[in-house]
Amino acid sequence: MCLRELLRIGEDVRLVVTHRDDPGETIWFGSVKRLAGSRKIPVVFSEETGWKTIEERVRALRPELVLSVYYRRVIPEGIMRLATLGAVNLHGSLLPRYRGRAPVNWAIIGGEKVSGFTFHFMEKKPDTGDIILQTRVSIGPNDRALDVYWKMARKMPRALARLIRMFRTGNVPRAGQDHDRATCFGRRTAEDGKIDWDRPAREIKDLVRAVTRPWPGAFTDFRGKRLFIWKADYRKTKRRPGERPGTLRSFSAKDGACVVCKEGILCCRELQVEGGPSLSGRAFARKYGLKQGDQVT
Repeated sequence: MCLRELLRIGEDVRLVVTHRDDPGETIWFGSVKRLAGSRKIPVVFSEETGWKTIEERVRALRPELVLSVYYRRVIPEGIMRLATLGAVNLHGSLLPRYRGRAPVNWAIIGGEKVSGFTFHFMEKKPDTGDIILQTRVSIGPNDRALDVYWKMARKMPRALARLIRMFRTGNVPRAGQDHDRATCFGRRTAEDGKIDWDRPAREIKDLVRAVTRPWPGAFTDFRGKRLFIWKADYRKTKRRPGERPGTLRSFSAKDGACVVCKEGILCCRELQVEGGPSLSGRAFARKYGLKQGDQVT
């Protein structure tokens, strides 16, 4: 989307550095390689070309600006310094909070109600450079990570055009980050989606919506297989005597399969046993012969 906007406003994009698509990854975004190729813009892959060769190519181009947009690797300092106007990164959070990988997913897991994205100058240490501009977006109580990404995507082109105007006019603000307020998070893996039923139901709901499709999903163990929960809500209620976290309390057409948590119950409205079909909570309970008091883990 950002490359498309740069081309729309007439910027001279000389080179695109990207990564090969991972065949094991669910691709939900447009292909930068395909768009660049359609405009006859050279494309290189850092894992194949190597940074030394890329740096030589960039030096020959004499770039004004190096722009990194959701690139998954750390760009060497040598390449950053080649841009006469600076090297800028687009990060998917309101820095200095949620530095690192998967910031939108982590923000939802953290129960945030507001997120956004930041254009900032790149430094050797990722996500620490001076802030140029930020754009806020809301996170609704039922927003999935993909919903928040699309909210950001709709605002990115205008913010990017504004950024370019700043550089063209020489009026580029710089605000240092308050490093004492920084929070940092690492890359998430599929295993991080495992549900701990000994957590409040609200937190588990946040995990579900943070890693639901197209991400690998939140899961629990069920009869020797993984049970994915793709959609859920929660209710505030106390545990009954003898109820352990992970106990099926009830199931209905309205609430789905309701599972007891440390605090409250998780209303599982779309579930899928590994290798099986996605089902509503009520259909899931019926298919697998579940009854009140059964354990889902």
